[in-house]
Amino acid sequence: MENINQTIDQESKAHYEKEALESANIETVKKAYQMLDEQNLYGWKELMAPDCKGYLGSAKEPMDIDDLIPMIKSFYTAFPDYKHHTEQIFAKGDYVVTRMRYTGTHKARFMEKAPTGNTIDYNGNFIFRLRNGKITEVYGVEDELNMMMQLGFQLR
Repeated sequence: MENINQTIDQESKAHYEKEALESANIETVKKAYQMLDEQNLYGWKELMAPDCKGYLGSAKEPMDIDDLIPMIKSFYTAFPDYKHHTEQIFAKGDYVVTRMRYTGTHKARFMEKAPTGNTIDYNGNFIFRLRNGKITEVYGVEDELNMMMQLGFQLR
């Protein structure tokens, strides 16, 4: 009977440790989005592992975190009220998955497009991998076509 109780205790401990890890990982990802919306890129970068890679859209090569910073700054310059809205978030082991909604108002030049005053409202999905409380990989796809159409871009 004692062996069964030890096994149950070990399984319970493992279960609670896994739940605690997943909860902490979700909080780290939420904090990353909060840092972005506060335009605190130093705080955002602190949540990333030094060797963190970003795999965005259909890019064949990953981006280093430092390579993402100019792109992030361009969004917050063009859309000063740009915000991330978490529609869904969940974790499984070392991974966190988010379904996001993004909003903002086009107030400055973006991709050679003069400010339109148009609001944008589009979606994206991201998968984060974490290790030791730091984000190590980011995989993301956003509905950029929808965003571009809201700004008046046309396909050719």
